[in-house]
Amino acid sequence: MILAFTPAVLVPALSPLIAHQSYALSQALQFGLLFLAWGSVAYSVGFLWSSLFGGEFTGTALCVISPVVYRVFVASSATFQNHAAFNYASFMSGLPFIQSPVRVVIDKPLPLATLLILALVAAAFLACAERITQKQDF
Repeated sequence: MILAFTPAVLVPALSPLIAHQSYALSQALQFGLLFLAWGSVAYSVGFLWSSLFGGEFTGTALCVISPVVYRVFVASSATFQNHAAFNYASFMSGLPFIQSPVRVVIDKPLPLATLLILALVAAAFLACAERITQKQDF
């Protein structure tokens, strides 16, 4: 959570000093929320992989491969292409919520239901990882 919101605080604070322009804190927080949504899913998937596989680098390798496999799966399905939330790169960049290509400002309200679903997916992955870890004998 701190990683998602660190740029959201630093960009508005430092933009007048560096770029001599202001940047709205509300915009930065919205982008931070988009990063937090998919970032928590990525973190929980990585935690699940490391819980499932005991090798030293197996979980890390799967964390690198998982986004690629997911992107191929989403790109090959017309159903998933119609929903912006399934494309994590587009969703995290805010493209579905920006109306003007010149003015990069989130104009549309963020879909709270989608953010909640992503949080639930992350929680489910973490719960699965916890159950697996409890059953393991160290």
